[in-house]
Amino acid sequence: AGKTVEVGTGADRFLTDARGVAVNAALQWIDAHHPAGAPRPSLAVFPEGVMLNYLARLDNPTPYFNFMPPEIVLFGEASTLAAFRAHPPDLVLLAHKDTTEYGARWFGRNYATELGSWLQAEYQEIQRFGDPPLQPGSRSGIAVLVRRSAR
Repeated sequence: AGKTVEVGTGADRFLTDARGVAVNAALQWIDAHHPAGAPRPSLAVFPEGVMLNYLARLDNPTPYFNFMPPEIVLFGEASTLAAFRAHPPDLVLLAHKDTTEYGARWFGRNYATELGSWLQAEYQEIQRFGDPPLQPGSRSGIAVLVRRSAR
C-alpha cells in the first residue's frame, strides 16, 4: 500500500515508496542534460543504487557497483578506490542510505572513508533532489555530482 510512486517506463516500470520521487527527478535530470543521441556519461551511484544505472542506461566505468559495508569489506576499499582513480565516472549520484544495520551508519564517514574523501576532493554537487543524502534527519534524497576537472 505504501508503494505508490511509479519509477521507470514500459517493461522497466515498478512501484516504490516516496523515495521514488527523488529517483525520478534524478533520472529526468540525467535525460535533460544528456539527451539520447548525445554522448552519454558514465555513472556511479553511492552507496547503492545500481538500478539507477540500469534505468538511465549508463555504464559504471569500474567493476564495482555497490558500496555498502559488506562490499567494501569483501572487495577492499583500496582496490575499489584504485579502480575509481583509474576510471573516474563522469557523474556520481549520492543516494541517501542509513547503513546502521551493518554497524556503520554513513558511507564516507563511518566506513569507506578514503573513497568518500576521494569523491569529496574530485567531485562537486551541482544538483540535489529531496533531502541532503547521508545526513541525520534525512529520509530520502539524491545529489548529483560532477568531476571538478570537468567544470
